[in-house]
Parts: sequence; structure tokens; C-alpha cells
Amino acid sequence: MVKYQRIQKMIFKFLEDNGPMNTRRIYEHINDNDKHGIQITALSNVLSKNPEFVQAHTERVKSMTLSSYTLIVWQANKDDS
Repeated sequence: MVKYQRIQKMIFKFLEDNGPMNTRRIYEHINDNDKHGIQITALSNVLSKNPEFVQAHTERVKSMTLSSYTLIVWQANKDDS
């Protein structure tokens, strides 16, 4: 994914510095700190298809309308193999 190399480096550094984060927090961090930002679907593809990132677990989040949804929590894969 050459197109998103800059974003991948930004995500990896963010996860290394702050520990595991959910997809929404990563999305907000990128869009707050990058000139061009990224769409949530593109971010999901970058996270899921890149071996540098692994799913830690999922968490349920309640919305203002009392419904809930699941977010994936990601962490940096520090395994060099």
C-alpha cells in the first residue's frame, strides 16, 4: 500500500507512543494531525491488511441514541518476523 505509507508510519508511531487504540481514536488522530486526512473505510483497509497492526480486542460503545456498536482496538505488532 504505497499510497498510504505516510499514514501507516503515523499510525504505527501513534500506537507505539500511546498503546492500543480503537479505530475511531486513530481516525481522529490522523485527521487532526495530517493535512489530507483519511476516510474511515480507507483507514480500516490500511489497518486490516497491514501486518504492522494487529487486533487487540473489540469494545462496545454506546451512542447518544442509546444504540451501541463495536469498535476494534488495534495495537502495533512489535514482532519482527
